[in-house]
Amino acid sequence: MDENRLLELVGKSGMRTQQERDAKAALKNLWKKYPVRKERDGNDFVFTLANERAKGGVTDTERDEFSTAGKAVAHGFAKENGNRKQISAEWYGSTHKDMTRWTLEKNFDLYDYEVDDIVEYSPKPDTDPCPCDYSVFDSKDMPDWIADAIKTGLNEFAHHYGHYYDPDAYTVDLCCGITISFGGMGGAPEFCEYEMAEAENHSYSSQREHLGRALHYVQDVSVPLHAGMALEQMNFEIDCDWDGCEVIDPYYDLHYEYEKWVRENFHSGENLVDDYDSLWAWNSDPSDCVYQVAAEATDQAYEVFHLMKENGTDIGSWNSTDYNDLVEATANPVFHAGAYTHALVDQIYG
Repeated sequence: MDENRLLELVGKSGMRTQQERDAKAALKNLWKKYPVRKERDGNDFVFTLANERAKGGVTDTERDEFSTAGKAVAHGFAKENGNRKQISAEWYGSTHKDMTRWTLEKNFDLYDYEVDDIVEYSPKPDTDPCPCDYSVFDSKDMPDWIADAIKTGLNEFAHHYGHYYDPDAYTVDLCCGITISFGGMGGAPEFCEYEMAEAENHSYSSQREHLGRALHYVQDVSVPLHAGMALEQMNFEIDCDWDGCEVIDPYYDLHYEYEKWVRENFHSGENLVDDYDSLWAWNSDPSDCVYQVAAEATDQAYEVFHLMKENGTDIGSWNSTDYNDLVEATANPVFHAGAYTHALVDQIYG
């Protein structure tokens, strides 16, 4: 939304005169200090700083201003459409950037511009996928049209099949005694290996670009829902006609709300960064780095999926037992993400 549209919605919010003035003033103050540009991040459009690392950081006062303005805009939008649709505003961060910057600044002696370059490229595969074309499966026993439907499903909920990897082997009963078998679903190991090879074959800024992109894949598979329960997440059904088969109603909210919770609890809340920073690894095989992290995340995928499905996406309202189970299921894969992010960086800067 542009600035005039946001001010228009504040005006429609039905707030008292002074509250409306405060909300508009808050927006103008934030625009003045934080000029932004619009970017796509996966399935989201986000406003990011036009000038990275704005001086002074975000203060408590500015967070309050953002909350005031966000609520006013949301009320205005709801009033405009008769409360049929809702929107919300939130400070948006990138877990990839947070993980990458933490590893680089804590463990490697690099210039600031080198760190900034690698960090900036770490989320890029979400919007600019690797120009690779690898198989979705390490091995498969199924018709190509089913494999293509599963690939479509991975692209639907995981941004791209290259951002997913489940190392386990499966046999699935479709119906009527018909089964399909597959192993190693997803392309993350090959995509990571491609980007690391490009990093090693380039130098200077191009090397930093490909290293940042490679880190994305080992970090992605530390999310249990990027390493397991794929058919369940895509709600896969064999619903076929002469044009092929399709994926029915993926669990978008379940997947993205869990990712959002991880993002919000990396540097605050559960401080998952403490787990991320607990282990170093050395491994010269990029594909195996992805495999090692995915193997840990896969073990937690069933629990995370069913906790989210059965309790809903308002994680803060869960009972303490289920919430603590979610924290525990998340922490161990994050622990390994830190270790193998270190391993990939060490291949270039060790």
